[in-house]
Amino acid sequence: MHDSIAKTVGDNCTLFCSAYGIPLPSVKWLKDGAEMASTPQNSQLDLISITKNDSGNYTCEISNANGTIRHTTQLSVFDSKDEMPIIIETPTNMNVSKGQDAIFDCKVAPDPPSSIKWVKHTNPLFVPDNAHDFSFLDKNMIIYNDHKHQVLPDGKLIIKSTQLEDAASYTCLVQSTRGLAYSTVTLEVSRAMAPEFTKPEKMKKPCAKPAGSTLRLTCHARGVPTPKLKWFKNGQPPKRSLGTVKYGLWSLVLEDVVVTDSGNYTCEVCNHECINFTYKVLVQERIRHRPILTLAPQNQTAVIESTVVMKCIFLSDLHPHLVWSKGKVSVPNSSDTSFLDSLVKVLHARDL
Repeated sequence: MHDSIAKTVGDNCTLFCSAYGIPLPSVKWLKDGAEMASTPQNSQLDLISITKNDSGNYTCEISNANGTIRHTTQLSVFDSKDEMPIIIETPTNMNVSKGQDAIFDCKVAPDPPSSIKWVKHTNPLFVPDNAHDFSFLDKNMIIYNDHKHQVLPDGKLIIKSTQLEDAASYTCLVQSTRGLAYSTVTLEVSRAMAPEFTKPEKMKKPCAKPAGSTLRLTCHARGVPTPKLKWFKNGQPPKRSLGTVKYGLWSLVLEDVVVTDSGNYTCEVCNHECINFTYKVLVQERIRHRPILTLAPQNQTAVIESTVVMKCIFLSDLHPHLVWSKGKVSVPNSSDTSFLDSLVKVLHARDL
């Protein structure tokens, strides 16, 4: 996510705005404060064969039930490369976990040739207005190639295996015949946290389901950096003989399960460390059985115009069909339900 990008007329431009949240956030793109029409609701915005009219401030707005965050990138479109600024894509602030590499990219115009230096500082960097080269810099601030840092010719700075003391401001300075340009970014380094399950009370190892129902297994977790989730069935990636496997952010869903969906389902959650949990799933064929009446309606005596409540509680594996009738009804001793069609009427509240 850059703060500013420079392009020439006819170029393509892709803006990224990736984010993570629970629940999964939605993305909305705005240009100069107004929502853009016909843009994809995802973290990537593609601008094809741009013109000067595409110049402006592009904001990605990321929201879920817990709040909203925004980031704005200024896009400048020029008629020719000679008009472009020295730095055409500014580097991006980063927040990494301890032990991860940090990569800053400071893209410069290809012509004229330029020289690039990176400096590390904890206080704001003072750059004189009349500075045209690097002579004002404290040499102790300049970053050179060593076991920890790598400065590439294309402007990239790589900080290997970051530690808490690497958290600071980093400035890219570019010197060319057109003058001196610079851009500053911030690196934050977080302590790593091994993954852990956040809702263990909802994770029950034995899981029995009747055939035809929906199976949903969850493994909500957290960690720094954000852990990745993989699912396995009996040690292999899940496959089904019938139907498909659907994956959510922290879940696995099987619709219309069959007996062959039975097995051991393991979620493996990893960042720099791994944890896992295994569900033992048993899918059983449904057994056709008449509903069982656990609480039958009781005879009642009521005063005229009063309200009467009758309860009929039953147990049924399959989805039942319930009908209330008024008057005497003869129920055949079989599984045939066609006699329901001959009922005179269904009781409504007004008939009581």
